[in-house]
Amino acid sequence: MNGQLFRGLLQLVALRAGEKDTTGAQEVIQECMSRWHALVRCASQPLAEDEHALPNTEYDNGSIDPAIDTRMDKLPPLALLAAGAALEGGMKYEKDKPDNWRGVPAKMHLNHALRHVFKFQHGDRSEDHVGHAVSRMLMWAELVLYDE
Repeated sequence: MNGQLFRGLLQLVALRAGEKDTTGAQEVIQECMSRWHALVRCASQPLAEDEHALPNTEYDNGSIDPAIDTRMDKLPPLALLAAGAALEGGMKYEKDKPDNWRGVPAKMHLNHALRHVFKFQHGDRSEDHVGHAVSRMLMWAELVLYDE
């Protein structure tokens, strides 16, 4: 499923970049999203008294999964996948220095993110500005949270 979704997203990014052949991209993405939402529905537990936390879960075999307050099932999968697809282009900088983005100041990631947002808002569809903005915002947030 992940490979299918990734190929579909790459085709969708190609469409945004002006390429003509995106055969089946939206159908693949829709099918994978349906599967994703079905998985999330199956995995979701009723909320505890604190509506933002999941309760302890006891399984039939006696195992207990402790309560968590981080709702990963609420993250928007298409936005995160778009960010991952946008990062593919930056891999050329990773060849000699893994995690190259960590060496860039947080304020520069924010600057690049805002540039992509404004270009998208202005109607520029020459590249995947949404995916790049999301990936740069994630980098900015990671660096800001890490430094605190």
